Amino acid sequence: MAESSSSPYRMLQSSNSQAQVEASQATVANSIVQSVLQHLIKCLFMASLLPVLVVVRLLRPVVLVRFGPLRADRIGDFTFHTEVFLCGRDLGFYGRRTLDLFYCRSRISNHFLKKMWQRTIHIYPVAGWLDRLNKWVPGGKAHEIPISQQPYQNRDMKGVLAKVGPHLSFTSEEEDQGQAELQEIGIAPETPFVCFIARDSAYLDEVFPQIEWSYQGYRDASIQNYVQAAENLADRGYYSLRMGAAVEEKLNSTNPLVIDYANYHRTEFLDMYLGSRCKFLITNDCGYVNIPQIFRRPIVWTNMSAMEVVHTWLPNQIFILKKLWYEKDQRFLTFPEILDSGIGRLQGSDKYQELGITLVENTPEEISAVSLEMDDRLNGTWNETEEDEELQRRFWKLYASSEQHGKIVSRICAEFLRQNQDLLD
Repeated sequence: MAESSSSPYRMLQSSNSQAQVEASQATVANSIVQSVLQHLIKCLFMASLLPVLVVVRLLRPVVLVRFGPLRADRIGDFTFHTEVFLCGRDLGFYGRRTLDLFYCRSRISNHFLKKMWQRTIHIYPVAGWLDRLNKWVPGGKAHEIPISQQPYQNRDMKGVLAKVGPHLSFTSEEEDQGQAELQEIGIAPETPFVCFIARDSAYLDEVFPQIEWSYQGYRDASIQNYVQAAENLADRGYYSLRMGAAVEEKLNSTNPLVIDYANYHRTEFLDMYLGSRCKFLITNDCGYVNIPQIFRRPIVWTNMSAMEVVHTWLPNQIFILKKLWYEKDQRFLTFPEILDSGIGRLQGSDKYQELGITLVENTPEEISAVSLEMDDRLNGTWNETEEDEELQRRFWKLYASSEQHGKIVSRICAEFLRQNQDLLD
């Protein structure tokens, strides 16, 4: 028998439905009210800062107060951009009578790094509000820190890193902590060590899962191709620590001097300490490289895809390149072809695929050769032949028309050039 519309069940169902609608409407109303209140509070807070901004602008003839963000979510930006700006500021490129107030507007990639920067520069959340207000009120351009306005932001076009010392340093307590943690890993005081890393997609996929990062794959390399270099350096008495905040695979080595730090020992503090104290870093194109770089540690660059944008501004850096296999002609592109065509500045996996180009990673032998060359150079045992000098001259002559370089002081691996002389013409 069908239930009547006036049955208790129907009445209860109707009552529940009405209650759900009313609850939903109340939720929406509360959300709107909260949004309005938050906006009102922000406006009132901004209004309260207006007298501060007026004082800042009145002080301009005496001292130029500026506001600007630090991009803290990526370790490369948080280190390199900040250090290059500070070096340029020390050299007078951005004015002399300035007071710069920074703020972090995103997640923090390394909290210990932030702590170190706070000992060096002024970082205050209120600077973000003043920056926003300054942009709203006409005439505030002079009060914006030009850290985000540098051309070629990932490059040291004026060679400032070679002219100014590092801005970050460790306290005596932090030095003791670093040595103690090294001993916990198994590295005794005064024992030399190198760091090595190969970028993969793990970090960005973990931290920013909402973004499709496959276009960055052209920068990747297999960490296993670095094991031979690490083991050869172990034969010379070096510990080698595999770095990385998040990695796809574990390291395959049974050598006790080769340590998979990324999987078993990694901390934000040690990321900074190891990067500042390593004999040198072996790397591909990844963000971590900028930690050793801002401490002016020597760097071995490997698996560089974009030939024209290699780093050339520090004398203690050498590199090797991925080779570009052109499917149509079944051959490797020569260095002049890569630079003259603009392929040397391509940064995107899809762009190489569209051109029918396969990126060929460096072999374990190539990575080992450039790493041992760096060690020999640092130890003063490297012998440069006339042939090597001529090959270097021919290679760097190809960069004469590129606007992405200032004074070139880095070098390409001697053995890599010897083995690839046919690509110079």
